[in-house]
Amino acid sequence: MKFQVFFLSTFAVILSTCTSYSGKEQESKSKYVDMFWGTSGDHGQFSPSISTPFGLISVGPHTEPRGHSGYNNQASELRGFSHTRIEGVGCSGTGGNVLLRPGYGAFTQTVTLNKNRESASTKAYTAYIDSSRIMVSLEASPATATHEYTFLSAEPAHLFLDLTTSFARFDSAHYTILSPTELQGRVHAKNVCNFGSYTLHFGIRLNKEVAFEELSPNRLVAYFTPREKEVLIAEVSISSISAEHLFEERVATSFDEALSPITIDASEKEKELFYTLFYRTLLSPFASSSPNGSYRGSDGKVYTSDHFTYYSGWSIWDTFRTKYPLLSITHPEVYADLMQSLVELYKQGKVDWATETESTPTVRTEHAVVLLLDAWRKGYQPEGLRDIFPLIVEETERYSYETPDKWLESAYDLWAVSELAYELGFDDTGDEFAKKWATYRSVWREHFKAMGEDSDIMHGRGLYEGTLWQYRWFTPHDMPWALDELGGAASYADTLDYFFSNYLYNHGNQPDIHAPFLFNQAGQPWKSQHWVRHLLTQPYHHYYGTHDKWEQPVIRNTYLPQPKMFIPEMDDDAGTMSAWYVLASMGLYPALVGEPIYTITTPLFKEQRIQVGEGFFQIKAINQSKEHNFIQSATLNGMPINRSWITYQEIMEGGVLELKLGTEPNTGWGTEPFPFH
Repeated sequence: MKFQVFFLSTFAVILSTCTSYSGKEQESKSKYVDMFWGTSGDHGQFSPSISTPFGLISVGPHTEPRGHSGYNNQASELRGFSHTRIEGVGCSGTGGNVLLRPGYGAFTQTVTLNKNRESASTKAYTAYIDSSRIMVSLEASPATATHEYTFLSAEPAHLFLDLTTSFARFDSAHYTILSPTELQGRVHAKNVCNFGSYTLHFGIRLNKEVAFEELSPNRLVAYFTPREKEVLIAEVSISSISAEHLFEERVATSFDEALSPITIDASEKEKELFYTLFYRTLLSPFASSSPNGSYRGSDGKVYTSDHFTYYSGWSIWDTFRTKYPLLSITHPEVYADLMQSLVELYKQGKVDWATETESTPTVRTEHAVVLLLDAWRKGYQPEGLRDIFPLIVEETERYSYETPDKWLESAYDLWAVSELAYELGFDDTGDEFAKKWATYRSVWREHFKAMGEDSDIMHGRGLYEGTLWQYRWFTPHDMPWALDELGGAASYADTLDYFFSNYLYNHGNQPDIHAPFLFNQAGQPWKSQHWVRHLLTQPYHHYYGTHDKWEQPVIRNTYLPQPKMFIPEMDDDAGTMSAWYVLASMGLYPALVGEPIYTITTPLFKEQRIQVGEGFFQIKAINQSKEHNFIQSATLNGMPINRSWITYQEIMEGGVLELKLGTEPNTGWGTEPFPFH
């Protein structure tokens, strides 16, 4: 696989960016992550589960009542500890498989979780259960979890194993007891939202002999009597391939390393919020290749590769907007393998949601072609992309046009097919799809140009989780035309300002989360600077959940450092909304996924440094404060710039973007025309 990562253009730039952060390079970032923020009810749908970056294992508590992640911070009844998660994707729940729970005496359905003695870091989860007579410690490697149960008194005890827990509907399981200390098996269950199915192999090893007894089909209890303060260790391994790949040694990347590409000069509280959200972007997709390079595809077949790591567990309809544009900067090697995995996914028979033979839990794959176009234009060339392009074209025959929003979604993908065809040298196909994607314009005129009585109704005219107002702005690939349709750039900006000022914006879902940055394209970047800063730091009148408009708004900050981290019903969707915060707080945002360009807005922090290759890209905010919201002037590597955008290549070459801030808008800055394709 060939991919290109751009490096610093001069040693002087490397030196200047390194020395400005002298002494801070080794600071631990993971210490700022709060594992319990966003874990209360439907306020982000996070869990305090332990994993490694992009690891298969995510081991954590499974409460009753459960949250979407299997855990609810407000619940004190514990069902056990399960091993799989896709954080924050809603629907019928996303946690998890192969549930264990220790206890004393006879089996009970739940035990009490001592909420006052529960703690977690990126490295370990610790709790006391069963009237605080058992201490629990959980750790994880990429495909194996280690449970340590310390029994504080010497009396008959048990270990409960439930194979019927799953992401959605349980289908079947099979297990074999190999010895008094070991068993193996597999579970088969419906995927997230009951779309498709997945199969996982699992193995459990204990450090103490037990007596297994089947409680009911696929639910076992292992009995034993511990000594006082004896530690029972249970190692649980999972594999998407076969039992032969359980308990394999894998190279583990720590979260300190995974979080290290970004360093910010900020207060402790600001760092906690920033790195907690950055952490949430690094949990999926899952690196599902074995150490010898074999992996199971979505078609159920086993493949082998010696030149890339295969990833599975997608949620692209959400994440393509923010998460992958972020990873392309912060983790380019992982990003390259992710894009290669998408090419392989097409070879396996890609579907919009999930097949019946998934290797890991997954969600959605729409807009994959947009990501592949974006990667190509950023210099990444996944092996075999030209070969699978006919499959991308074939996929367009399944695009939906049933509702106005589906037209917009499909038009964006058709545009990406057209542009990718040109990039690959298939000009005739490019011309063909350039005509196809433009046909959406009549639909936009009919449904989105004039806002009528039903323009603020959730699901109005069959829309998916949004209103006409919110979907109106989903034309990022066709901005010059959209500006003209609303009367020109100034009129477009005025209408967009009305949208935010009247609280029609919905940050609780994805369709309009790019809208705060569109003022840059409309030639009024100071309004993006205002609204992005407002959404990052100030209360907003939030009227919308996932499906309804509330009679009374929730007036609060969108992101708060607490268990109720997000506004009600706001799903993180596998890191989408976390990545929005990370990008926006640094003053960068993808203008159009499919073009290697990022808009520039006012950063939250005095300085932020991104490691790129052997050097750094640094963003400095001069006069940074709560009152200084507006960019007065800018320089890139010492040269003045009058544009509100920067290219991916400029970021990855490294250097310094310096932004001078003030209290009032400078309507003369950022007026250089936006580089529409």
